[in-house]
Amino acid sequence: MKQNSLKKVKSTSFISMEKILVATDFSTAAQNALEYAVEMAKITKSKIVLYNVNTTPTLPVTDLAWSVLPETIEIKEDSMMNLKKQLNEVVVPEGLSVEYCTEVGLPVEKIIEFIKKEKFNLVIMGMKRAGSLTEFLIGSVATSVLKKSSVPVLLVPELFRFKKPSKIVFACDYDIKHTVILNPLKKLVNAFDAQLMVLHIKNRLELVDAQNTIAVNKLEVALKNTVRSFHTLEDGNLVHGLKKFVELHQADMVVTIAHRHNFIESVFRRDHNKNIAFHSAVPLFCIPDNHKDVAAYFV
Repeated sequence: MKQNSLKKVKSTSFISMEKILVATDFSTAAQNALEYAVEMAKITKSKIVLYNVNTTPTLPVTDLAWSVLPETIEIKEDSMMNLKKQLNEVVVPEGLSVEYCTEVGLPVEKIIEFIKKEKFNLVIMGMKRAGSLTEFLIGSVATSVLKKSSVPVLLVPELFRFKKPSKIVFACDYDIKHTVILNPLKKLVNAFDAQLMVLHIKNRLELVDAQNTIAVNKLEVALKNTVRSFHTLEDGNLVHGLKKFVELHQADMVVTIAHRHNFIESVFRRDHNKNIAFHSAVPLFCIPDNHKDVAAYFV
């Protein structure tokens, strides 16, 4: 079997509901994300693929040439050993399917290609705790994956240990024109029998009008068959408002729509404050925006 092919660890005795990709760089954050993914897969009866991408050599060679370079072969062998080591540090229950794979290339491009090729339903990545939310989001591999992924991406904070989500906050504004993109959210909420709290953070100048009422009614219909509640919070800073709400309600996860435009950059630019430290204490579940006119907070 080729070294860049999937390696199977345990066979599964059930039909997987989901296929989860765990992207790893062998960091502590990535290890924690893998542990979170295993616990999540036990509940959702999902299949996991642990995936690592090594940066390509600086030589101007083709993908085919990379694959046969002695240095590349050695890199892959080392990565396979690290993948095995990482898996050995996790308790994988009987019946849970876990495979692993390593490739050489540009991380973001390879991850996106792999998502499409293997038809994953979810990507899970670790989120380092050092640095502010802005520092994490701007210019990181995870940000690029969020922007380009066609499936939801779950970012797990380095120090967050798995806890079955009982309260999930969906941070959005009310201008969602294509509610079909909320299907992953409904599936997530129902999979964990969680309470969904739809949060709209408005600035002090924003008025509550008839359009907002119509939008809430539209969301009510779109999110039927979930235990849900709607909340409005006034705060001039979206990041601060979200953090305050999550702490107040002891939420276990935050859901946002991964917009194509990096909205959070404009937020900090407008506030003239890029030094706001918001260490996300709970996992962040980002739904891909497959319709360019869907409004959302963050990313």
